[in-house]
Amino acid sequence: MTALLNTQDSALDLIKLILKRRADSHVDGVVLTIQKQLVDKRMKLKHTDAAQELRRKVDKLLKESGSNSSQERKEHLKNLAAKAAELRLSLSTRFLCLS
Repeated sequence: MTALLNTQDSALDLIKLILKRRADSHVDGVVLTIQKQLVDKRMKLKHTDAAQELRRKVDKLLKESGSNSSQERKEHLKNLAAKAAELRLSLSTRFLCLS
C-alpha cells in the first residue's frame, strides 16, 4: 500500500499506481455488467441488477426467518447489517484496489 503525502509528486505517483494496476488487471476487455450500468448508463447503485439481486436475497432470508421470534429477527438483521458494513471500503482502499 502506498502512503499519500501532501505533495504533488505523491499524488502523481498514486495516480500512476492506480493506472498501472488497472492496466495490469485488464483482462481482454472484460467489463462487468455492474460497471456498464454504473458508468455507461449512469445508474445509481441501488438501481443496478446487482443491487436488485441483493435485495431479493435479503427479502428471501427475511421471509425464511419469518417463523422466528421478533428478537431472533432483530438479531438476524443486525448480523446482516454488520456483514454489509464489512463490505464497505474506504475511498483510498477503492483507489488502490481498482481492477
